Amino acid sequence: MLFCGLLLRSQSMYKTKLSSAVTAILESSEKPMTVADINAELAQQGVTPNKTSLYRLLEKLEKNHQVEAFQIAEGVTHYEHAKPPHGHLVCQSCTSVSCIDAPIPEGWLRQIQQNHDASPTHISLSIKGLCAKCTS
Repeated sequence: MLFCGLLLRSQSMYKTKLSSAVTAILESSEKPMTVADINAELAQQGVTPNKTSLYRLLEKLEKNHQVEAFQIAEGVTHYEHAKPPHGHLVCQSCTSVSCIDAPIPEGWLRQIQQNHDASPTHISLSIKGLCAKCTS
């Protein structure tokens, strides 16, 4: 929790009960979370923000590079604590999303720049298949 407080102050954000709780939830999560997931965790902690406040906070955390947001399917946005570039496994059966621990090859951005005369800013990689739970 100390880390999230320092991070919030370093990004000129006010440390509120909501910002501290959301940052801690995302830092401790092993998988990307939707707003509904985050709201459920907050409710367990007795924190009940209105939806607009939560979306604004997540947007600000993303703008400050503390949180990454990405859409995988049907317009559902997932959020996770900012990490080095990595991929996600999306289950085609239960729609769960989990992080792939292997890093994305560093040469990909360089190759794209050289071979396609483009200026990519980040890579979002999703691999679709079945999770361990749905495979069994």
